[in-house]
Amino acid sequence: MSSFSIDNILAKPRSSPPVMPATVEIRRPYPFIIFPREQPVNTEPRSPFLFARKRRKRYRTIFSESQIEILEELYRVTPYPDLYQRESVAMDAGLQEERVEVWFKNRRARTRKVKRAQKELEAKDNEENVNEKTEKDNNVKSSEEETEKETK
Repeated sequence: MSSFSIDNILAKPRSSPPVMPATVEIRRPYPFIIFPREQPVNTEPRSPFLFARKRRKRYRTIFSESQIEILEELYRVTPYPDLYQRESVAMDAGLQEERVEVWFKNRRARTRKVKRAQKELEAKDNEENVNEKTEKDNNVKSSEEETEKETK
């Protein structure tokens, strides 16, 4: 009977150990490169942050007095400079255009904050003045009423 007969093919396999291929050392020209098949398989559910790149930490920009003078001078002209003005100022001040853009954004926010604080202070002062005036008016009226009572 041939080993390729239907009976032999459908018969239960013999309990012989599986034949393992000989191990072959693979030499790569660049050993530090991980090929896709060699990467570990991640069985965890995928996160939306899985493919997010790590951003380098950007340190706070410290502006010199001369840079601030240049920026403030343009801010007095226009608080909303266009791209060409920002690029020109960036070159003059030795800064990146993105830093100049953020500086103007922060400067406008500071201006709004100061104006808001001034309005609140003025409103508070006006309220105090109105209260003082009504107290004086009440005092004057009460003193007039007392003098009228005394004269009667």
